[in-house]
Amino acid sequence: MILALFKPYTCVGDFVVPFAMVPLWSHLLKYLQQFYIVAVATVVLTLLWPVLWYLWVHCLNANSNFYFAVTLAFVLFQSFLLSDLLYAKMRRDYAFEHGVIQKR
Repeated sequence: MILALFKPYTCVGDFVVPFAMVPLWSHLLKYLQQFYIVAVATVVLTLLWPVLWYLWVHCLNANSNFYFAVTLAFVLFQSFLLSDLLYAKMRRDYAFEHGVIQKR
């Protein structure tokens, strides 16, 4: 996930592995604050990504800046997801430490 954040033109494969690992952190879902925003943005950008690539490469109607903007937005929302997961982990650990929730 960290490597995909720093590449200028990322590919879909750079995002597949981190998003495939999100179900491993399903116990943190109730502590996430930006999950719906990140989920909607991910779906919209995933649909927009191939459309802008097609317009840029095949139709020659768009330039590379449109494709780069989608990639940049995707990286932005992926960093939101990463920071939200880390914050959710800290909130869950705090709740365990102070007895707000019981360990199973």
